Amino acid sequence: MDICVSDGREMNYLFWILVLTSLFSVVPTVFANRRTVVGHNNDEGLAKAFLDRYDDEYSQLATEKTWASWNYETNLTDYNAAIVEEVSARVSAYGDRANSNASLFDTTLFAYDTHRLLTSVGSLSLNPEEVKELTQVLYQMSRIYGSHKVCKEEKCYSLEPELIKLMASSTNATERLWAWQQWHEGVGRAIRPLYVTYVHLENKQARLNGYEDYGDEWRQKYETKELESLVHDLYKQVEPLYHQIHAYVRRRLYETYGPSTIDLRGPLPAHLVGDMWGRFWSDLGDIVRPYPNKTSVDPTEAMIAQNYTVRRMFEMGNDFFVSMGLKPVPDAFFNLSMLEKPTDREVVCHATAWDFNDGKDFRIRMCASVSFSDFLTIHHELGHTQYQMQYAHLPYGYRDGANDGFHEAIGELMSMSVATTKHLQSVGLMEVIEDDPEVDINFLMQQALASVSSLPFHLVQDTWRWRLFRGEIPTDEWNRAYWHEKLRVLNDFNINIKLLILINF
Repeated sequence: MDICVSDGREMNYLFWILVLTSLFSVVPTVFANRRTVVGHNNDEGLAKAFLDRYDDEYSQLATEKTWASWNYETNLTDYNAAIVEEVSARVSAYGDRANSNASLFDTTLFAYDTHRLLTSVGSLSLNPEEVKELTQVLYQMSRIYGSHKVCKEEKCYSLEPELIKLMASSTNATERLWAWQQWHEGVGRAIRPLYVTYVHLENKQARLNGYEDYGDEWRQKYETKELESLVHDLYKQVEPLYHQIHAYVRRRLYETYGPSTIDLRGPLPAHLVGDMWGRFWSDLGDIVRPYPNKTSVDPTEAMIAQNYTVRRMFEMGNDFFVSMGLKPVPDAFFNLSMLEKPTDREVVCHATAWDFNDGKDFRIRMCASVSFSDFLTIHHELGHTQYQMQYAHLPYGYRDGANDGFHEAIGELMSMSVATTKHLQSVGLMEVIEDDPEVDINFLMQQALASVSSLPFHLVQDTWRWRLFRGEIPTDEWNRAYWHEKLRVLNDFNINIKLLILINF
C-alpha cells in the first residue's frame, strides 16, 4: 500500500535535497528488512518464479488494504474500521509467510536485482492479537486526530477547515491561544496512552525483523548508518540563517502583539507563528513581509476574485505536469478522489496521495478550499501522484520512493516551482511587473517562511521519536523531553500533536 501523507510541505524540500545529495556519496548497502535467517536454496530461477507469484498476490492484497483504508479515512465509522482490521490481519499473515519463504534462498550468487527484491518481501509479524491491537491503535489515533472538535459558547470547531483558517488569519493572541490549547490538550490526552502502546508494538515487530528498534528500521531506508549525525550536520549549515529569520520574525511579532506577549530575548510562542503546529510560518506573510506596499506574492485574493474552484485548482495542477511532458491523472481521478470536505460524515482531512496498486487507480484525499496555500499543496500532492504513476509498472518491491525523502522532494519541487512570480504571472494570478528587487525579497521571505522555518521542527520530531523507540526517555518524561528538545533547537516552546507522527511518518 502506497499512501504518501503530506500537507504539501511536510518533509521540507530543501532539507531533503541536502540529505539526498549527501547520501549519493555513500556506498549503498541493503539494510531494509534484514534477514535473520539465510537459507540454502541457490536456484535463482526458482527465486524469480517466487517473486513473480509474490508480486501478483501481494499487489492484490495491497489493493484490498488500500481500499479498506480509503473507505475508513473518508468515512470514519466502526464498520469501516472493522474491515481495516480484518484486511490488515490477512495482509500481515501473508507477509509473514512470504518473508519466511524468501528466507529459504541463499542470495549470495544471485543478481543484485533478485537479491534486493527478495530482501523486500514481506516481514515477520506480531502474533494475531498484537497485529489486531496495533491496527486498532493506528486507526483510533487517526480517528481522534481527524474528528476531534473544540467547542466555545455552543459552537464547535473541527481542525479542518475551521481551526486551520483561524490559525492562518487571526491576530487575536487570546483567541489563538484558546484554539491551540484546546485542540492540543484534547487530542494529546486522548492519544497519549495509544501512542505508548504503538511504540511498544512497533518496536517489537522491528526487532522480530532484525532491527534494533522501529527508529532503526526507518533510518535504514536511507542506506547509511550515519543518518542521525548526517542530518544534524546538515542542519548546522542552515542554522545561522534560521536564527536570523527567527530574530526577524520575533521583532515583527513583538510589534504586532506587544511586550506582554513577545519577549525579544526569548522563544517564540508556537501559537503565534502561523499554523496549529508552529512548523510553517507562511501565514505570517502579512505581518513580516519586508516591503508591505509591494505586490503580494500570495494571490489568494486574486483566486477568489477570479471565481476559482477547488476543481479548477486541481485541473491547473494536472495541466502543469502535462505541460512538462509528464503523465496526466487518470480520467477517473476527479470522480474518485475526495477533493473537498464532505458535510455528511467525519473524515480525515490531512492531504494524502493514494496509490491503489493496480496501475490505474490514483487518488488524492484532501479538504481543500480556494487559497494559495492549498493551491501549492495540490501541486505537491500531484507530485506524489506523478511519482506513483511513473513507477506503477515496476515489481511491487520497487513501487515506492527510492526512500521517503525522494517522494517529498519531488512534491516540494513542484510546489516551489508553481510559487514563483513568473509562473503566477503566466497563469494570471499576479500582474506582470518589471523586475523589482523588493518584490523578489518579499518572494524569498515567503519561501523562507515555508521552508527554512520548518527544518528544525522536523529535526526535533524525528530526534524525539528516535529516542522514544530506543527507550532513552522514560514514558512519564516523554512530554518534558520533547519540550526541552524544542527549546534547545527551535527556540520555541510548545509541544505538538501532528498526524504524521501518529501514522508512521
